[in-house]
Amino acid sequence: MLGLFAAAGLAEAAWAMAMVQIFLTFAVVGFVAGVALVCRSRTIAEGAALLWVCGTLFWKPWLCFQPFDDSASTDPDVVSAAAGFRNVGFVWVAVSAGVACSLVVAMLRPRRQPEQVAAGGVAPDTDPGAAADSGA
Repeated sequence: MLGLFAAAGLAEAAWAMAMVQIFLTFAVVGFVAGVALVCRSRTIAEGAALLWVCGTLFWKPWLCFQPFDDSASTDPDVVSAAAGFRNVGFVWVAVSAGVACSLVVAMLRPRRQPEQVAAGGVAPDTDPGAAADSGA
C-alpha cells in the first residue's frame, strides 16, 4: 500500500472486491467458530482453525496494518481504501480471537469415552438404578 499514488476506477473496484472477498472469507470462518462455541465441538473448532489458517495464509491480512502515511498520496480514494483495508484487518483480528476461544472451549470440554457413548452416556460398570435403590 505504500507505493500507491493514485487510483483509477478499475483499481478502486479491485480494492473493493478484495475487501469483500476477505471479509466474506473471515465471516464464514467466524460463523464456523461460533457454531463450534455453541456446540462445544472439538472437531468443528479444529475445522474453524484450519479454515482460519488457510484464509490467513491466502489473504495475508496482517498486511492491512502496514503504516500508511496520508501525505504519501493526495488521492482521497487511496486514503479511503487504506482505511477500508484496515477495517478488514480488524475483522481478521476479531475472528482470530473467536477461533482461539472456540479452540479453548472445545479443548476444555472433556471427551466422552467410547464406552459412555455405547451405554448412552452412562459408564458401563455403573448401574443407574443402583443409586435410586440405595436411597430407599
